[in-house]
Amino acid sequence: MEKAAPSLTSIMEECMNHFWRFSKEKCVVQHSIPVLYFGDHDRYLRSPIKVVTAALNPSLNEFPKSNPTQRFGYILEQSSHLSEADYRQALNDYFRVDPYSSWFQNGFEKVLAGFGASYYGGIENVPLQTDFCTPIATDPTWGNLGRRGEDPNYAVNARIKRDLQREGSRIWHNLIELLQPDIIFSCLNSTCKIEFDIIEKPQPLMDSPQTNSERVVVYSRMRLKSGKEFISVQGRTISLPFGSLSDKRKHEVGMRARALFKRYV
Repeated sequence: MEKAAPSLTSIMEECMNHFWRFSKEKCVVQHSIPVLYFGDHDRYLRSPIKVVTAALNPSLNEFPKSNPTQRFGYILEQSSHLSEADYRQALNDYFRVDPYSSWFQNGFEKVLAGFGASYYGGIENVPLQTDFCTPIATDPTWGNLGRRGEDPNYAVNARIKRDLQREGSRIWHNLIELLQPDIIFSCLNSTCKIEFDIIEKPQPLMDSPQTNSERVVVYSRMRLKSGKEFISVQGRTISLPFGSLSDKRKHEVGMRARALFKRYV
């Protein structure tokens, strides 16, 4: 028997509560909001193939110090009494307003183009971007947060980081249960464990051009608690998602993933 997924309303409430618990910490970007997802949820639901991308947490560049309200102006001003409708609208409008395009276009979007999807529309499959560790932007960035030699408050922030990820990863898993994706493209790290049942163990999708023994992109098949099966394609972040690959090879990853998807449909 399939288990009911949590509602979007309940996940958004969990997300906001998560944010308010940590909002006063010095490592949390000031004048920010949690970003549960990036992209048009309504168009995602209408997409023939439901595609999700996943990284670690929102960039601090989503809230530039010189202009924190650049991308989420209205809801930042209303954050203490923000309505669900306004919050959803701001998330849905993200790629139509002022996205952090240098990150999106040079990373996941190159892979998505090969698959037949785009954050920006103009194509039938419109993905959502999500963040595994937390929907909260941090400064230092996630990779340096709590890291000796990179973070002057590493001892305190290492604890905060663990707490953020413990709560944030639960929010992410609940969101994925709700979204019921057909495929997830992710670039995470060794601390991130996707806790859905594995029905086909990781296999290589693309090897390194330098050495065939280095598997830079792998795929597996997984099952949600609801019973829905999906393909998980996992790569590496080096500055950007799939950052070790040329644009041509990123596009090839997407094409190979599309061929793989057709094989299982």
